[in-house]
Amino acid sequence: MPFLEALHLLDTSLLYAVQSIQLPFLAEAMLAVTFLGNPIFWIIVAAVLQWSGREHKAFNAMNIVLFAGAITGALKHIAATPRPSAAIFNVIAKDTYIGFSFPSGHTAVIAAAWAYWRKFLDKRAGVLLLIAVPLVAFSRLYLGAHFPSDVIAGAGIGVVAGLGLLWINKETRHAHFVPTKFEDSLAIAGLLAAGLLALSLLKEFPLIAILLGYYVGYFLARELEMDAVAESLAKSLPKLAAGGIGSAAILGAAVLASPNGVLSLQGEVSTAVFVALLFLGFWISFAFPLLWEKVGQKGKQ
Repeated sequence: MPFLEALHLLDTSLLYAVQSIQLPFLAEAMLAVTFLGNPIFWIIVAAVLQWSGREHKAFNAMNIVLFAGAITGALKHIAATPRPSAAIFNVIAKDTYIGFSFPSGHTAVIAAAWAYWRKFLDKRAGVLLLIAVPLVAFSRLYLGAHFPSDVIAGAGIGVVAGLGLLWINKETRHAHFVPTKFEDSLAIAGLLAAGLLALSLLKEFPLIAILLGYYVGYFLARELEMDAVAESLAKSLPKLAAGGIGSAAILGAAVLASPNGVLSLQGEVSTAVFVALLFLGFWISFAFPLLWEKVGQKGKQ
């Protein structure tokens, strides 16, 4: 089709132009920047929020990963567009050079994060998060992981996902919508289950395991009314350090159980790896907060 041929030509020309920029340490900087759009980064953010007593914010950080991942993953398999060829372009981001190209999942995640969190951040933080969107998009081009049309579409999809999450939160808190705790949990769980199902059809099994474990723990904590008190990050440092060590140990077990010691958030995994990642999500939302609470109670006795 003439339009698709013209788009591919424009994509190729723009990608050549971006990759022609040669500056000292730019590749290293782009590898750091691109991590802001990685689901792992937002899972870490969710863990920090969860362990500092901000469970609802942590829950929505995970929802951003779920919604953006499910939408972009579905579109990737529908479009089935190959990524930039390593024989033609300089492909640096080999760790995320998996699957199809259109649209960019990293760009969608960071754009969804901005569209959602801008309502809750101060002006300076909101501007920084906004700046991160084009930076992550640029990094995906410079690292050879995507074409320009991929990141543009990813940004648009991310904004829609973030605004959609805002709308869902608003509707569930509307004055005329007052469900019981069970009905509220059931409705939200149904929506999350649909997203997890979409990811399962796309074989995003490692990411599914972490999200599923997290959501099970989150709703279990809600039913048991495990409401933590919000604390500053400074006061939460010992808890964050302990939780991080436990998370690293669980992740290490998953890596050891992986073929050749390589763990990816995409593709099929062994039962041992799936269970380890499932427990990692559960550890973040329920097991570690409960363990910390019990240890704290013993310390006060």
